[in-house]
Amino acid sequence: SPRGTGGGAHPQSVVGVDFDLTDPWNWNLTAPVEPEPEPEEPDVRFVVTLGLLGPLYKDPEDRPLTKGRWYMDIDGRRWAWSKPSTPLLHTKGGHTCEEGRAGIPVLDIPENATTVEIIINNLSPTAHNIHMHGMRFQVINVADFPWCNVNKTACFLMPEFLNPCPKEDRAYADTNHTGGLEALYWGCKYNADKDKRTQNLKNPLRKDSFQVWQRSWAAIRFKADRPGVWQFHCHMEQHIPLGMIMALNVRPSQQLPIPKDVPSEGPCKVWSSSSDENNTARMKAEVNGRTIIDEDSPDQSSRIAALENEILRLRTALAESHEKCGVI
Repeated sequence: SPRGTGGGAHPQSVVGVDFDLTDPWNWNLTAPVEPEPEPEEPDVRFVVTLGLLGPLYKDPEDRPLTKGRWYMDIDGRRWAWSKPSTPLLHTKGGHTCEEGRAGIPVLDIPENATTVEIIINNLSPTAHNIHMHGMRFQVINVADFPWCNVNKTACFLMPEFLNPCPKEDRAYADTNHTGGLEALYWGCKYNADKDKRTQNLKNPLRKDSFQVWQRSWAAIRFKADRPGVWQFHCHMEQHIPLGMIMALNVRPSQQLPIPKDVPSEGPCKVWSSSSDENNTARMKAEVNGRTIIDEDSPDQSSRIAALENEILRLRTALAESHEKCGVI
C-alpha cells in the first residue's frame, strides 16, 4: 500500500494534481482510472428541481416542520418528502398500490431505460450536498458562474430581478411565494442550448455524493441497473427532515420479494406476500418481541395510548437500571 505523508506539523509533500471541486474548472483536472464513456444521448432525461416551498414561519402557533418545506422533485410537481403510508419497497414503489405513495416524490425510471440523465436545478441561495443510494453517477456537467458559487457568497442576497443570470434562465423555487425572504429562493437554470457544449462524456468523475452550488445547476448520468427504490436526497441534516428527499424507482419487475418476517403498515398489501401473510405483517409492529401497535385496534387513539404505555415502560426500566448501577 502507498506510504502516508507523515502527518503532524511537518508532513511530506503530497503527489498528484492539486484540485478543488468547489471550482468548476477543477472537475476536468482528474478522471477515473477506468473510463466509462457516456453515449451522446441518454435513454431518458429528467429535470429535478431543488427549492423551498412557502409560506415561511410567521406566527408562534405555527407547527414545526409544516412550513418552509424543502423539496427535491421533478420540475412541475415539486413535492416535499413525507413518510409513505406503506413502505415503498412493499408496493414496488407504488406500482402495485398507488395509495401507499400518494403525495410522495417518487420518480419512476422506465423499465427499458439504462442510461438516465438528471438535470438538477438549484433554485435556492444555499448549496446542497446531493447523495444517491444504491448506484453511483457520473457528473457530466456543472455550472460555471463566476458571480455565484461556494466561493462567491455575495450572491446569497442577490434579488431575482437584479443579477448576472440571463432573464430567460431565472426561476423561483415557489412562484406562489416570491415576496419578503421568499424572494431569495431563486436560481439560474440549466439551458441546453447554451450549456450542453461544456458537458464531458468521455471520462467524467464518478460519485455517489457531490455539491450543487447555490443558484446553480449540474447534470449527472447513471446506469439504472439495480432494481429497488433508492433514496436520492440532500445530505445536509437540517434539510432532510424538512423534505429534501425523493425516491428513484428502478426496474420494479425485477425487485426482490420482501422477507415474510418484515412488518408492514398502511393501506397497501405487500406485493410478494399472500393474503394471510399480509394480515400477519400488517397486524403488529414489535419492539423486543412486545406488540405495541395492533392495526386491528378500533381507533387511532388506542394505538397512540399503546405507544405511550410502551415508552413509559421503557423509561421505568431505564430508571431502575440506572438506580441499580448507581447512575445519577
